[in-house]
Amino acid sequence: MTAGAPEKTKSTPSKKAPTSARESIDDKLVKAMSHPLRQRILEILNQRVSSPREVAEELGEKLGDVGYHFRQLREYGAIELVKTEQRRGAIKHYYRATTRAMLDNEQWKRLPASARRKIYGQTLDQIWQHVGKATKKGGFERTDAHVSWTTFDLDEKGYKEMIKLLDKTMEKALSIQAQVVERRAAGKISGEEITTELVLLHFLPEGEPEPTA
Repeated sequence: MTAGAPEKTKSTPSKKAPTSARESIDDKLVKAMSHPLRQRILEILNQRVSSPREVAEELGEKLGDVGYHFRQLREYGAIELVKTEQRRGAIKHYYRATTRAMLDNEQWKRLPASARRKIYGQTLDQIWQHVGKATKKGGFERTDAHVSWTTFDLDEKGYKEMIKLLDKTMEKALSIQAQVVERRAAGKISGEEITTELVLLHFLPEGEPEPTA
């Protein structure tokens, strides 16, 4: 599973669509995430409502390129128009995400290898930036902050079990966030809210092993 920057979780669960409909939605999500710039746009629109111009300025990208990918994301059903505003003789369009910038394992496999490399490359760059910023600002000072690094020697069964564990961990974390959103909507939040980030990394430090003769 791959994820980009932290997202604001929607609070209302939706009913499961028929299998054919879910497959169609999956296809569109894979297409939406197949370009790194679309992933970055989707990450921002998961955080807040924004316009193509604002996103282009934040990412340092050309407005024409960003506008094109906004149109692609809307066509794939990954974002929706929220409002329009009249600004200096022009109409400014504001959008929000309708899905998380995240693919499950099966969706991830359907991406071309080149797209996967670009997406995890830019995601890792963002992680290092956020970790560096948190380090400078004391984001690891709490006694219950977590930093760990462990090497495992796994057979094929163990490797698959590890993948399942990581998937369940992310699903549980998203469920916890959804419960917070529901408490917030019901006015039941006690105390001050804090922003945290969870990073899951699982990789082969030496790359794929050489096939045995």
